[in-house]
Amino acid sequence: VNLAKKYGHVVDVFICHNSVIYDKLRLLFPDRLNDIFYLPHGVKVPATFRKPKEQNRPLQLLFLGRMATSKGVFDLPVISRHLRSLGVSFEWTCIGGGPELNKLKECWDPSDPVTFLTPATNEEVLSVCADKDVFVLPTKFEGSPVSLLETMSTGLVPVITDLPGGITDIVSSDIGYRIAIDDNESFARAIHALYSDPARLNRLSMHCRQKIVNEFNIVDTASKYHALFLRYKDFYREKEKQKKKVGARLDHPL
Repeated sequence: VNLAKKYGHVVDVFICHNSVIYDKLRLLFPDRLNDIFYLPHGVKVPATFRKPKEQNRPLQLLFLGRMATSKGVFDLPVISRHLRSLGVSFEWTCIGGGPELNKLKECWDPSDPVTFLTPATNEEVLSVCADKDVFVLPTKFEGSPVSLLETMSTGLVPVITDLPGGITDIVSSDIGYRIAIDDNESFARAIHALYSDPARLNRLSMHCRQKIVNEFNIVDTASKYHALFLRYKDFYREKEKQKKKVGARLDHPL
């Protein structure tokens, strides 16, 4: 939004991935409402799809993302401890790399069943996802996480931080759970609720898959981008140069 304020005079069209930014830009540029578009991300809908949870199988939990503090990775072992106290039988799979990977591995209780994977291709990632039950993302900062769409496309039910943006657009009560930031006990209670009610887990799983098919299939979302790009002549405006200060004093020649 700050960049839009500063450089809006050279922008022909604003494309927003979530409704929060879309609404903010419409307030910021009330005279340019026809230049502001809400076009969500899309993902490929895979053929693989989660099977209903087997009765005696531990709940399969997945984290997919960069191994960094901002993604809430150090909350995962804490959530795990709460799950044990609630009597949940579970197994974790963590997919991704990043600067905190080794430190994260040291934080887990040795008795916790956790596997770390770095699949080589997106197809391999989705294949792993389809064998899980719940996508857990205690992130601290997000716009519109593609990992949320990808995991939902294979039928995983999200338990995710309640942050404004794409998360609030996508995750309603019939899709999964939005949890207050840093509230690890509530993360564990939501996961426990899914563990205790397999029928609800399976029902939400089907809703997740259907939402991606209906609203976030990349075949449909990409076509909307293409249609807008093909109208470039309708939106192109002559630009008036403005001298803008960029960077700090030491970024400029002295």
